[in-house]
Amino acid sequence: MRSWVARSALALIALHLVVRAVLAFGGYFYWDDLILVGRAGTQSLLSPEYLFDDHDGHVMPGAFLVAGAITRLSPLDWVGPAISLLILAALASLSCCGHCT
Repeated sequence: MRSWVARSALALIALHLVVRAVLAFGGYFYWDDLILVGRAGTQSLLSPEYLFDDHDGHVMPGAFLVAGAITRLSPLDWVGPAISLLILAALASLSCCGHCT
């Protein structure tokens, strides 16, 4: 690490990921999660109708693709979504670390 700022940023990211992991792995599917799982289980994974469906005013093909892939691998198993949540949170957090050096 080049600076105390970068070390501090990485420590905060690590703490954030630990807290998120404890909360995520202690949870389960909730309202809109079950909607995503239901759609993923009944529609073609790569169809435009599925990927570009309006979900409460949001168009989110990436989320539908990830949810669909996880649902295909292990339907109604919370471990997959929790792991994807942690990976994406880590990537988002680490993408900001380049500005700390």
